[in-house]
Amino acid sequence: MTIDVTAKSATAVAYGSAAEADAYFTARAITTWTGTDAAKEAALIRGCDYLEGKYRGRWEGLATTEAQSLSWPRGYICDVDGYSIDADTVPNKVKYANFEAALLILTGADLEPALERGGAPIMERVKAGPVETETEYSAGAPARSVFTKIEGLLVGLVKNQNTVELARV
Repeated sequence: MTIDVTAKSATAVAYGSAAEADAYFTARAITTWTGTDAAKEAALIRGCDYLEGKYRGRWEGLATTEAQSLSWPRGYICDVDGYSIDADTVPNKVKYANFEAALLILTGADLEPALERGGAPIMERVKAGPVETETEYSAGAPARSVFTKIEGLLVGLVKNQNTVELARV
């Protein structure tokens, strides 16, 4: 199976191919990117699903066509250095983020886990007789892991969650 990674395609399922990811990881001497092409492609699709879900509504710019299945390519956007990004291509940083997400998935990480209520435990107490258990959770603990490699690659391409956009009417 060969997956569709064509920019603007209505059937695209990932931002880069297994061959592109192979070259990316080989250049970085990352040896954990292993498996069959089918397994790698499945990880690329799931990694792209993660990016699409996590950053939907937060990408800078606008999708270039209504028919494209993925968020990129996008128009009316500049990179972190102020250079215009071609509205017909997917930036390498987005492809690389897709590869990094796929690697995490291929090596067993769950990027979209079911989340339990409550924060991180700040106190646990177990009493032996009579049996008693008590756990206290922190209210401010993050609900899910932050994948800093992916976040770093997407700086300038994603709006800050804490940013409020104002419009003059």
